[in-house]
Amino acid sequence: MTMKNNLLLQPLQNEGIEDKYSNNIIFRYLEFVNTPLANMSHRYSLSSGELFYHAIYSLDDLKGADYRERERIASLLWDDLVDHARRRKIPIDDIEVIHALMTITYGVYRCLLLDKQSKYTAASGLIVARLIEIDASFVHTLSLHFNRATTILGENKLREQLTDYMNGSQFISDELDSFLASVGTKVDLTADLPTKENLQKVFKYAYTLSNDFSNLIDFLRDERERASDSDWARHALAIKESGVLKTNTFTNRFTQWLSFFGEMFGRVVAYQEPNKLRRSKSASDISIYFPKHVG
Repeated sequence: MTMKNNLLLQPLQNEGIEDKYSNNIIFRYLEFVNTPLANMSHRYSLSSGELFYHAIYSLDDLKGADYRERERIASLLWDDLVDHARRRKIPIDDIEVIHALMTITYGVYRCLLLDKQSKYTAASGLIVARLIEIDASFVHTLSLHFNRATTILGENKLREQLTDYMNGSQFISDELDSFLASVGTKVDLTADLPTKENLQKVFKYAYTLSNDFSNLIDFLRDERERASDSDWARHALAIKESGVLKTNTFTNRFTQWLSFFGEMFGRVVAYQEPNKLRRSKSASDISIYFPKHVG
């Protein structure tokens, strides 16, 4: 679980999950509940990316099992999460940690309840019974939050899509580990990047002599560690459209430029369509580093 302290997933991995799965109905359902709960915590809280990560693994374990195996997984779900936290040296005697673990477990329970075929009724009952033993009061709190999320997002829509997923052949967990591994190795925080040679290949000479240029490089060195994948791609697009680049094989097309930009700064991200990137603004404004007129 990702906590305010003792992170399990790297910040970029959490952001990667949130970028990749932001339109997934399970992610949206869990995020709607998690955001206010996380804001109320002081020491430990789940990120929405990590809540989705743990919940989807449990859901996929359950959907891939037969009836008896589902009962076993459901019965031990809480204890497996506690053991996982203990092995990560997360203090399981802290009430905020307990509540974070309960949020994962109860989230799995509520997703199972949405299955229209009632295939997971027995498993869901075993999960919630264990949670009531742990902290019945917080189960009630979670129930109120999930009831609100169900109402706001639309129960019929949630039922249709959760039923399709839980009875379909897709297993999101199959792609998660490889995805997180790739996110975790995207950043090369060496002072040597970018090289002067690469910068000279793509940026106009007059611009490289300006204070704006040196400030831009410092900004991007900071952003490569903290920006989301989408914001990093937005930075690349903004640079391409600013007029500060030479026209050459590295910058002719955005696909080529994004790839070279990533390699140049040590932060490679997957390709995203420019039109999609333009729909939202970056958390940090890069345009302040562009001159009004570029020679």
